[in-house]
Amino acid sequence: MRSKFFPIAILVMVLGVGTTLLRGSAARPGLFSDANDALEVFGEDAYPDNYIHFTDTAIAETEGTKIVYFHADWCLTCNAFQNNIISEGIPADVTFIKADYDQELDLRQKYGVNFQTFTVLIDDDGNLVETHYAGTEPKVSAVLDHFGLSS
Repeated sequence: MRSKFFPIAILVMVLGVGTTLLRGSAARPGLFSDANDALEVFGEDAYPDNYIHFTDTAIAETEGTKIVYFHADWCLTCNAFQNNIISEGIPADVTFIKADYDQELDLRQKYGVNFQTFTVLIDDDGNLVETHYAGTEPKVSAVLDHFGLSS
């Protein structure tokens, strides 16, 4: 019994590794059925260029519509939203600025954010326009719809 099982197990492993390597070598963000696969292959590069980390200069240096997104690594809904950013993408004229919910306490206070997965539409000077809790529907399209930014 053991001798029949061993060759089958080897074949399954070889096929699995081969498929993974082929998928990874030809992969591009947006073509994955699961955003976690894109993250595994590309890491932070899986995200679109208009999804940036908050810095003191990020708002001033960013052109177009700006949405600050409060994320926490431990938050499952936040991670679902990030997966949606990879799979759905972000329109070219919109930038999502990812702020760490646990670290950016002053920014949270400035915008009145009390929960992770909050999105904040801001103007060019960083002033609050409107807030939206994205946790009920963690999708880029839902956030854009809420802010009236859908095309």
